[in-house]
Amino acid sequence: MTQFEYLGVFISVIIGLAVAHFIKSAGNIIVNRKDLRLYWIHSIWCLNILLYLVNFWWFVFYWSKLQQWNYFLFLLLISYAILLSLLTLILLPGKTSDGYNFKNHFYSKRKWFFGLHSLLWFIDMAETYLKQSIGVREMHLLYIPFNLALILLTIAAIFTKNKRYHGFFVIFWFVWVMGYITLALVWLK
Repeated sequence: MTQFEYLGVFISVIIGLAVAHFIKSAGNIIVNRKDLRLYWIHSIWCLNILLYLVNFWWFVFYWSKLQQWNYFLFLLLISYAILLSLLTLILLPGKTSDGYNFKNHFYSKRKWFFGLHSLLWFIDMAETYLKQSIGVREMHLLYIPFNLALILLTIAAIFTKNKRYHGFFVIFWFVWVMGYITLALVWLK
């Protein structure tokens, strides 16, 4: 087993557990939907993070080109996977009771969610820079402004309960991140 395969299995387990939690929680929400108070912003964030999990898992494959690994790279990628998984756990509580209000849940957990989310963008910058510096993958020209915009908007989300801002940001995030990923896939073939 290569070092990358060893790391890939560990990351796959972490991401797999997060996706399994998402699936279980989504199933519980569907079954108990009449007893729960859903919130559209929360629901879209759940889908955004699921897409992010899948994209992270896919983009880890670029690291397969690297032959020599060190502990720092290992910790960086494992930290990335763990933080993404934590975002899933913060958004989707394990158990909900009758009348559970996802709007209240979202706003009461927003500081943790967006705090860890902003940390994730810094880890992404380090990971992307390392991929470029060791020749694993090119960094797209728009990457730095893309990430800086997300960091600023994510940090702002920590400090505001403004529903319009959060409504804007959840949709902006989807369009911005999925648009960038699509562009990067086409541009960096």
